[in-house]
Amino acid sequence: MKKIRVYIIALVVGLLVLPTSCNKDYLETRPTDQLAAGDVFNSLTGAWGAINGVHRSVYIQYNSVQAHGGFPGLYLFIDFLGTDLVFNTTANGWYLNGYKWVDHRNERSNTVLYWNNLYRLISNVNQIINNIDNIAGPEAEKKAIKGQAQTYRAWAHFMLVQLWADRFVPGGQNSHAGVPYMEEITFIGKERNSVADVYLKINADLTAAITNLDGYNRANKSHINKSVAQAVQAQVALVQGNWTLAASAANAARQGYSFMSTAQHQDGYNQQNNPENLWAHYVQEDQTLYFYSYYAQMSHNFNSTLIRQSPKSIPKDLYDKISATDVRKTFWYPNAVADKQPFVQSNGVRFNYMSSKFKSVSTSDSRVSKVMGRISDSNTKILFYNSQGVMATDIRPMFSIVATCIMESEGRVENGSTSRSYRAGYEYLTMEMVREISKDVVSKTSFQFEAIQPKGGEMAVVMGAGSSGILLHEAIGHAFEADFNRQNTSIFADKLGKKICSEDISVVDDGTIPFNRGSLNIDDEGVPSQKTYMVKNGILTSYLHDRISASYYKTEPTGNGRRESFRYMPLPRMRATILLETVFSKTILYNPERSFLGLSLEAALLKALFPTPSLISLSKKSELSYHQPSGRESPLPFTEHSALKVKFVCLLVPSNP
Repeated sequence: MKKIRVYIIALVVGLLVLPTSCNKDYLETRPTDQLAAGDVFNSLTGAWGAINGVHRSVYIQYNSVQAHGGFPGLYLFIDFLGTDLVFNTTANGWYLNGYKWVDHRNERSNTVLYWNNLYRLISNVNQIINNIDNIAGPEAEKKAIKGQAQTYRAWAHFMLVQLWADRFVPGGQNSHAGVPYMEEITFIGKERNSVADVYLKINADLTAAITNLDGYNRANKSHINKSVAQAVQAQVALVQGNWTLAASAANAARQGYSFMSTAQHQDGYNQQNNPENLWAHYVQEDQTLYFYSYYAQMSHNFNSTLIRQSPKSIPKDLYDKISATDVRKTFWYPNAVADKQPFVQSNGVRFNYMSSKFKSVSTSDSRVSKVMGRISDSNTKILFYNSQGVMATDIRPMFSIVATCIMESEGRVENGSTSRSYRAGYEYLTMEMVREISKDVVSKTSFQFEAIQPKGGEMAVVMGAGSSGILLHEAIGHAFEADFNRQNTSIFADKLGKKICSEDISVVDDGTIPFNRGSLNIDDEGVPSQKTYMVKNGILTSYLHDRISASYYKTEPTGNGRRESFRYMPLPRMRATILLETVFSKTILYNPERSFLGLSLEAALLKALFPTPSLISLSKKSELSYHQPSGRESPLPFTEHSALKVKFVCLLVPSNP
């Protein structure tokens, strides 16, 4: 049998550290493209790191080749060899020769590198499979790691034997040459196993993987569980013509998964948590494949020359065979040119029968030029003990995610940001949250292209129920903190127990909201957090107190004590100050020409203390604001403009509106 040399590059899991001294005792001389088993497989933590590295390797770019955007690049190559897809122009240069059936016949083409990529994956998982049993630790964890590695090895050989050998013949001897089935850690080429032997070993790996993965509950869909191994087993059985096993394995794999709705089928197949997805990788924003991702080649809305000038179509005769009641009929537009559908980016062209099946999620608006994200996670442990003998402890996690978007249109650049913070760890982050923040930051940024410069001077301010951002926090909240009132620097210093605004208005500070970033079990003086009404039905009922101010006012602390560290005195500060929702008991006339509608007005620079006088000084255009140019008066709540999607319930009116 002819030998085929297998080139293998081992998994890199560490960093080469070079001290300032070049003493031979400190200089690391081991090649950095090889994995030292002792560095990784001396603990389960290292083994988990190894298998997570394999998960990550699925979508990295290989060989510095644009068409090798992870294993999605391999799937693109396979798709383009098929007969159910049409290149409308020659703009698809990376895969054009593959589409023309040239590359796979040319041993010098980049296609041969897929061979290397798959065997590199196999080499990495072989190190896991052959070392995991020697690690001390719970057997269940070791089996979970090993089962995933075995599934990878079976899947990679399954791809290799289909691409570089004649097909399996159901019922035949299948003694023709297949591919080397690599099970050892070696850099020496092996002879090709027969096709029958390759499939025998693939099935053996899958059977072992299914056993090892029994009971494993994965943390993320990028990991492999029993369902994934069963799904691969079903695919293999289909190729072998083993219909009974294919049906039973597929049925077992889909248990616990629901079917997609019609709307989900039409949503672009771009969500990791799609209910039918058994195995899916979420690509981090800073690890994206950019122009060599699957969606950069196959979607209709990715913003690149390739998609704008050469979207993909389906052959007409194949489209005509699809039933009118089949949801897949809606994936293609037979009259795309005349109907001007589906959506294309600026300067994009359409071709009849073009596809809208796949949608890129990173370019929902062609004006987006850059999106940045930041995640932080901290965990603070507090020990409090005071001279009164009070001792308390607390653990304070904090998770934050921030997204910033920059958009450009006709020479105008706008930017916006949004964030979420929670008293929790990374486990609080979900795909739903990522999608929500992504849509929110694009929406906030795009909204600014519609904003106009508001007129300066005094104006009424309308705020929605809820936190209302900086308006409520700065204009009202700080003035309720007792140290300012004790020092007589707040306008509310002599208003305790008095009516200060409409009886329709109530304002609370709540440090007990689950997971809210302002919530605590205890404040920095050991006082339990609580919900405090500062304003109730228009009456100022309480300030926010620490122990010092509470003693001065002869009342109980409200759990608002905050100190920078043990070196500093505590101060009473807000936790989560909220304007409660209500319904106005009377109609208030609102002059749009001299009023300001606030949703979450982050950029407003203001001097506002209500009830009178309430002066709003706006020195620059405020983000997320809407200023109606007409001069007519409207009753509140103002709900007729589509941009205003909240019910406004509080009106701060200047003395001479």
